[in-house]
Amino acid sequence: MRRVEPVLAWVEPRSPDEDASRRRVRLLARGVPVPRVEQCLLDARGDVVARLALAWPEARTGIAVAPGVRDRARSIGWEVVTPAVGVTSDELVRWVTRSFDRWDPARRLGMPLTLRLPPAAEPDGVCDDGLSRLVPDCR
Repeated sequence: MRRVEPVLAWVEPRSPDEDASRRRVRLLARGVPVPRVEQCLLDARGDVVARLALAWPEARTGIAVAPGVRDRARSIGWEVVTPAVGVTSDELVRWVTRSFDRWDPARRLGMPLTLRLPPAAEPDGVCDDGLSRLVPDCR
């Protein structure tokens, strides 16, 4: 039972499908911070920019469900990728790690702190004073 408990902490019933669940567990096993699952990224007007299978709002980073959202997400300060077939978990880990380093390079590179991680999303999901919003539902 003691060996199963840590794994149960990784269970997320909101995962959209088996592939997303496997991807999430593989990332967590490699030390990536715990992501939010099944989120909708909205712009300042409330229009849907991307449906995200996994999201790290503290680094303004996400993994999209559908392709073709990268440029639109960048316009509101988010880095979003759609994993192609054959992309390994290690490649995704490097990408998420680089996204965190974009905001806070001092942690890993021993560099002087130039930027700080953006403030956490507010309770209603608003990020960066309303530039974007992350909500758990795309309705």
